[in-house]
Amino acid sequence: MRIAKYKGGWDIDLKLARLDNFSYKTQFSELTGGNLMVQAINSGAIDLALASEIPLKNYCCAQCDRSSSKKVA
Repeated sequence: MRIAKYKGGWDIDLKLARLDNFSYKTQFSELTGGNLMVQAINSGAIDLALASEIPLKNYCCAQCDRSSSKKVA
C-alpha cells in the first residue's frame, strides 16, 4: 500500500508504538500539502492519504470504491 504522509506523519508514530509490522508491503511518501495528496490519489500514485487539509470524513483510499471516495473539496 502506498501511503502519503504530511511532514513526518504517522509512520513514525506507528514505528514507536511497534504497530508497523503490517502483513502487506507499505511505502510511505512525504507530501507537503493536502492538495498534492488529492492530485496523487487522482493520478493513482498513492493509495491512502490523510492530512490536516483533508477532513477525516473525506479521506481517500484507492482500495475503496473511487466514486465514493472522491468527495474531497
